[in-house]
Amino acid sequence: KKPAEAAPAPKQRKLVADQKEALEKCVENASKVKETSPLYLKSVFLRGSCLYAMAEFEKSVAAYKDVIKLTKAGKWKNHPLREEAFFTLARVHYEFQQFRAAIFYYNKISRDSPAWLDSLFESSWAYFRLADYEKALGNMVTIQAPFFTEEYFPEALILKAVTYYENCRYPEALGVLGEFEGQYGPLRDELDRLTKDAKTPEDYYALLKTLENSKNATALTKRLSKVARKDQNLSLKAVSARELETEEQKIQKSAGLKDSELQKELLTLVQKRREEVVKSAGAIARAKLEAERDELKSLSSQLFRIKFEVIKREKEGLEASLRGEKQGSKLGGYRYSTAVADTELYWPFDGEYWRDELGTYEYTLSKGCRQ
Repeated sequence: KKPAEAAPAPKQRKLVADQKEALEKCVENASKVKETSPLYLKSVFLRGSCLYAMAEFEKSVAAYKDVIKLTKAGKWKNHPLREEAFFTLARVHYEFQQFRAAIFYYNKISRDSPAWLDSLFESSWAYFRLADYEKALGNMVTIQAPFFTEEYFPEALILKAVTYYENCRYPEALGVLGEFEGQYGPLRDELDRLTKDAKTPEDYYALLKTLENSKNATALTKRLSKVARKDQNLSLKAVSARELETEEQKIQKSAGLKDSELQKELLTLVQKRREEVVKSAGAIARAKLEAERDELKSLSSQLFRIKFEVIKREKEGLEASLRGEKQGSKLGGYRYSTAVADTELYWPFDGEYWRDELGTYEYTLSKGCRQ
């Protein structure tokens, strides 16, 4: 399958007057930053982001490409925004159904980057849309490698199940249901339990502290903590709360301030500010955990629908067989080759993982559906 030559533009976003005016102002002000300014690179990236929000896609892509040019060499060489630009360009091209271009940019993310697994997972959907099922499933082998047991990619199992289903590998598709329940069912149920009762934001913040500080943390609690920590705003507020708590302890222990009015005043101010930060962090934590709970429930429903379709297909096959009609699975040949690049070495996977192999796997998949 090939991507459409002229893919339709993504659905236009409706912007209220204030949003439109703010974005236009953003582009205007970002464009005023001079090339000699230390903030010039950030201004170019910001301009691209605002243009994208305004649905000015071609101008937005041009801005991100400028970021890549500026970070290729010179004073901004390999600046973190270079990777951000590659990631954004990949997502923009995917949104326009230009899957090969999207894969090109996803492959620019370094293996040493914290975002590498994200790029690998997102590129898997592009491979799937191109019907390159072998590479899509190969990426799943990397994502589910023992090195990444604490990483959080529940949607990867949806991709696996859909890929097997598209290739009429029904037993494997059904097997993914059990795999999902084993890995994410307990997490979904725990999130449901934690969010069912009406709790205060302070309770949610205390819950996060418990998860983070647990010395005997299970795989479940580690994943719960990872879900919450992925929110950068929440992480920053948690840091602020800890710093305020430390400051409060210092004021209480200060010999020079002991029992003074200044000590009381400072404690009141710090405690009030800490309460505000904790309440805000707790509110974000609750929203994050509730969103993750709903996402896991949604993924469970999607897998259930796949199960329904598989059972339906198998039922149709049995009914046809009872009617004396010839039914069966005609599977095509393997799309199989040991040819690799000059810098690589072909090696059959035997269940043993090596770090230098990660990201290079391809799944040997027979193809074909019921005739």
